[in-house]
Amino acid sequence: MKTILCFGDSNTYGQKPLSNYSKSRFGQDIRWPGQLARLAGSEYSIIAEGNNGRTTGIDDPIREGRSGRAYLAACLDSHVPLDLVIFMLGSNDLKKKYNPSVESITDRMRALVKLTKKITKEPPTHPSEILVIAPPIIRPEFYVSDDFNYPEALNYSKGLADAYQQMATDEAVHFLDAALHVTSSDKDGVHLEPEDHANLAAAVWGQAKMIFG
Repeated sequence: MKTILCFGDSNTYGQKPLSNYSKSRFGQDIRWPGQLARLAGSEYSIIAEGNNGRTTGIDDPIREGRSGRAYLAACLDSHVPLDLVIFMLGSNDLKKKYNPSVESITDRMRALVKLTKKITKEPPTHPSEILVIAPPIIRPEFYVSDDFNYPEALNYSKGLADAYQQMATDEAVHFLDAALHVTSSDKDGVHLEPEDHANLAAAVWGQAKMIFG
């Protein structure tokens, strides 16, 4: 059995698009990791590690435990050996309170990739394949707070795909642009509707099949 770890934020957690941010989660059968498990079948174990508000490596001053970098080592150690680690992070890093830039977000994503290489190659485990997904493009005009209410927000969001792809090439890992397959909901501009969870799962499964040959 091959094991795939899906490490992400609220779209991996399965947050429903809402007009407020009370925790309201799609069922496991709707979330993209759950749909990936259905597509992959019994020969694959799919581990979903999604958290609302997770960043690539920034501590949220209000909510604890949101730094992906701070949690990743323990997460990997809990689940190795891993055949594929999938990252889909970066949307929360775009919040203006973090003083974002495409370069800084990409640098932190690169740090996650490097840490994953280091941990998963340590004996007795085997090095995992890594897939970096550029997150869906945010739609600031539909967002319910002022987190993305600054002039560069949309361009930064769009710019992550090219920057992540170049980083993935440099690091010899795999890449997928989610925006080619899904659109953030017009209910809040960030989260995915059920049909987009299905579309993302199908795209990821297509990548996984190519990775595993």
